[in-house]
Amino acid sequence: MTAQPSAPADRMTELVEVIQKLSQARDLPTVQDIVRHAARRLTDADGATFVLCEGDHCHFVDEEAVGPLWKGQRFLMANCVSGWAMTNRRPVVIEDVFADPRVPHDTYRPTFVKSLVVVPIRTIEPIGAIGTYWATRHRATDDEVRLIQALADTTAVALENVRVITELEDRVRARTAELESSNRQLVAANCELMAAQQQADRVFAAYAKVLPGSVLDGKYRLDEELGSGGFGVVFRGRHLGLDCPIAVKVFRPVAGNDSGLDLQRFLREGATAARISHPNAVRVLDSGVSSGGVAFLAMELLRGRSLGRERAAVGALPLRAPPPSPGPLPTCWPRPTARASFTATSSRTTCSCTTTGAGKS
Repeated sequence: MTAQPSAPADRMTELVEVIQKLSQARDLPTVQDIVRHAARRLTDADGATFVLCEGDHCHFVDEEAVGPLWKGQRFLMANCVSGWAMTNRRPVVIEDVFADPRVPHDTYRPTFVKSLVVVPIRTIEPIGAIGTYWATRHRATDDEVRLIQALADTTAVALENVRVITELEDRVRARTAELESSNRQLVAANCELMAAQQQADRVFAAYAKVLPGSVLDGKYRLDEELGSGGFGVVFRGRHLGLDCPIAVKVFRPVAGNDSGLDLQRFLREGATAARISHPNAVRVLDSGVSSGGVAFLAMELLRGRSLGRERAAVGALPLRAPPPSPGPLPTCWPRPTARASFTATSSRTTCSCTTTGAGKS
């Protein structure tokens, strides 16, 4: 049933409200709902349709009417009044649908429609149309046509907003999917790295177990494991040429320190340590790579107890200050460097306290 006619001022007020609603629409269904309802109320029509241009067809996407019209159907532009309005880029006003040759009579005959107004959505390259229909013969006024055209112009802006928002949301979703995929790849790579690390640890642990009894470079015999760290395993050994006890540190080639550069750094550290001579510094006697490919450092063997045993005997070291040096600091180092070196090294189980009470790192 047709709504009661509204005063022009009321219609303009309602149009402003509709424009505000369309400006806030974020998707096509919302735009459709606002437009089909507003088109009827602004013109006191018995029905309204929301039509989109799809190639050479008109798609009746939505409708609001006293009886069924063509919702969901598609018609060729050339055989449709909405298509005529879009093709000619101007409104169509028809008082008697069965007296106008532009109207496909067979399509309209099953409906209640006697009169209509169809306006294009966007006059430059129209993207759709809004149709309003009356169940009795009605000659639409100029004001009614202007109202519907204003609604169509606002709808064009709303549809463009929806297009932009949809594109942005699609980009965000695509970017999110890329980031999630990259994150999954990083997690998988990290798991593989951890698995490789664990496998390398197992392999090296097994290798370290068979090293006792072997001889490096024909002169350093490995007898038993004393301790291990991130870069190697220390063995009690013997210098066969001099027939004296020594400590031998074997390089641990695991993920993260298995490159040639890391090996060179290991050997460089040994060469640097060999130049230091001090009662509180362990003497490095030799370094190299055996014929079997084992990188090693041959060092002075300390007789004493590990840091772990020392802490068990005297208690935990203070957290806020470095522990006191057990003896004179090496004069070859600046004092802050020497104390930092002692503090850092003393956190490892390979640090020893000699039987004389002096610590060596």
